[in-house]
Amino acid sequence: MEDKLASFNDDGVRALRLRIGLMKPLVEEVYPMAVYACKKYGNTDLVKIRPAIGSQNYDAIVTDNSRSPASVSYLEVTQAHEGEERHLRNVYLNEHGFVPGHGPIKKAGTKKRGMSISADFKAESVPEMASRELGKVLSAVKRKERKEYPPDTSLIVWFDDVYTDRHHEILRQRKEAKSRTLQARKSYNNAARRQGSEN
Repeated sequence: MEDKLASFNDDGVRALRLRIGLMKPLVEEVYPMAVYACKKYGNTDLVKIRPAIGSQNYDAIVTDNSRSPASVSYLEVTQAHEGEERHLRNVYLNEHGFVPGHGPIKKAGTKKRGMSISADFKAESVPEMASRELGKVLSAVKRKERKEYPPDTSLIVWFDDVYTDRHHEILRQRKEAKSRTLQARKSYNNAARRQGSEN
């Protein structure tokens, strides 16, 4: 029984990482919608979001029963990522159990004849990474602005905000350190003045 569970778990992890079958819309559409819904509507049973898997010009229908009459709107979800590089990163992760979050990733060969993927570590500054993520977001928005959508459609752009959050945290820490340094300098100067006046 444990072998079957381990195999099922391995297959599930592989399907999740490689976006196989329904895992693709689950990870790339439904999960971002769920995060959006929690942030926008909070904990309520009055708003229903129905994913629409297929090739229509929206990804979900939102029925908001908190108003009278109920309102209907739409959601479109897009990903701000590296495209094929994201997929290659996930393949490498699945094969090796780890993958660099950024840096060059290269493919040699084909799926049919045999493919090998190499991933290199590359040190980058947080502002560089945050800027790159912002560029991906802007590209995702530009891709979507050419499409026609039903009225009252909201666009959700899902992106990796690890770097942008880290960038803001570093800036906050830098500001805090500067403030503490200035405070320490003032305290030191005041103590030096008091000591000088006592002599």
